[in-house]
Amino acid sequence: MTRAEIAKEIANQLGMTHKETELVIDGFLDKIVDCLIEEEKLELRGFGTFYLKKQEARIVRNPKTGERIHQTSKKVPKLRFSPRIEEYINKLV
Repeated sequence: MTRAEIAKEIANQLGMTHKETELVIDGFLDKIVDCLIEEEKLELRGFGTFYLKKQEARIVRNPKTGERIHQTSKKVPKLRFSPRIEEYINKLV
């Protein structure tokens, strides 16, 4: 499902215009990115927590050439789902 499809469905459910819904979605996503840039956790109770995790420097391999490359450490964005969401998904799958 794309961002536009989500905006369309939410707009229909809430009686908002597509443009209004897109603005809300954009604002929400911008806030997630802002929190990650500031290295803050963003907790949405009952859904999950967005956070950064440090990935240590390591040696990786280029799958095309087989060349070994030194990758520096970096911060990787993560989403840890709440137990409620994990339980719900596991019941359905």
